[in-house]
Amino acid sequence: MSLKAALHQYLASKESVTNLVPAARIVRGKRPAGMDLPMVAYSGPPGVDEDHQGGASGSATTTITFDAWGTSDSQVTGIVDALRNVLHCLANQTIGTGDDETFIQAARIDGYDDDTEWAVDGSDEHNCMLRFYLIVTYNRPIPNFT
Repeated sequence: MSLKAALHQYLASKESVTNLVPAARIVRGKRPAGMDLPMVAYSGPPGVDEDHQGGASGSATTTITFDAWGTSDSQVTGIVDALRNVLHCLANQTIGTGDDETFIQAARIDGYDDDTEWAVDGSDEHNCMLRFYLIVTYNRPIPNFT
């Protein structure tokens, strides 16, 4: 089971998002160098594991960071609005398929950063970026600790 893979499947299935960002440009991890804009990169914190020998509950809470990139502020704002719209309604639904199927218990957007990245070559081109954080509680298999 992979929450990150399930999120990609979910976002790639939403026309309101893919009309603005092709599914191939919705990536896990950091923004790949040279990838065409607009794009969305998302990632969770490394090493989050809420299972422990004191009693695993079968649920975990983590924060997923979303970075929306575009060539103008208005483009990025449109992407973020579309993402917020589809992420606000994640609670109490199953996303993903097959081995990546994940039940989302709760989800809420918690804060954002707004920034601009200037081209390294000194040109006038720039990329706008808006980062926001999704706190999600989801079901996961309970380990048997053997």
